[in-house]
Amino acid sequence: MFRLAGLLLNLTITILFLAYLVRFPNHFIDVTWPAHAKTHLVSQIAVGSGLCLVMLLLIRYFYQSSPLWLWWSLLGFGAFTFGSYWVAKLIFEIDAPWRNGNSLFLFLTLTYFTGLALCSQRFFSMNDRVGND
Repeated sequence: MFRLAGLLLNLTITILFLAYLVRFPNHFIDVTWPAHAKTHLVSQIAVGSGLCLVMLLLIRYFYQSSPLWLWWSLLGFGAFTFGSYWVAKLIFEIDAPWRNGNSLFLFLTLTYFTGLALCSQRFFSMNDRVGND
């Protein structure tokens, strides 16, 4: 289960990273977007993709040793990344039609938190915690 969880977390973050790079730049060429909105878009792409890379590196180097701080970091990353998307969707697009991007983000949200749930026992297990702090 721990390997499957790691695979789900890595796969989800990698797809999210690629989504930042592939999907969002389409708005750059959208003439209906004002310059100020595009400024926020550049910031979101930089922060989002940068956080994805940081999390992938943390998983790469620390996942096997399962330090508890990594699980909390993964939870925080997921809460802010996926939570902010769904909160914004509920606030600003509650009546908007469902888009393909919503389906992708729903899939990523579910796979990410499934992976986080599957690995939580290992991170919180006292037997595996010895010497990992």
